[in-house]
Parts: sequence; structure tokens; C-alpha cells
Amino acid sequence: MQKHITHVALDDSKRTIIAGILRPGAQDPELRQIPNEPRHLRRLFARLTREGAVVACYEAGPSGYDLYRQLTALGVPCQVIAPALTPR
Repeated sequence: MQKHITHVALDDSKRTIIAGILRPGAQDPELRQIPNEPRHLRRLFARLTREGAVVACYEAGPSGYDLYRQLTALGVPCQVIAPALTPR
């Protein structure tokens, strides 16, 4: 099993995506905001996957499974989390 994994939590809206990036060994996530466009998402994950394994998740919402499809097409494992099951 891969030990050095970068975890990415995504919060998407119609215009932007906020990515919380937790790199291996980091205590705090790095936050990045990108336009909600496939090319920007591809660019971000291309950079991250060059550094090693990456997994992603985001909260299910009105945007559906677009992010899931885009990320899995890039080879990034992604989980869609039900809002009611998200820890607070």
C-alpha cells in the first residue's frame, strides 16, 4: 500500500473550485482556488501526480458527478461524500 499519498478535498461551485491539498508529512493543508474549468483541474492534478500518488474527495451536491468523472479519467481515485455523513 502506498504510504506517501497527497490527499485533495475539493469544494466546487459554478465558477470556482477550492482545493485543500494535504501533502505527505504536512500538518496543514495548502488551499488553492482555480476556475471551475476542466483544463485548470487537469493542470492542477497533473502537477500533483508528478509528485506521487494522489486521492481526492468532494461533497455530493448539485454539480453531480462531473468532478468524479474528470478525476477518474485522469487516473485519480475520487470519492463523492454524502453531506449527511461528513464529520463536523
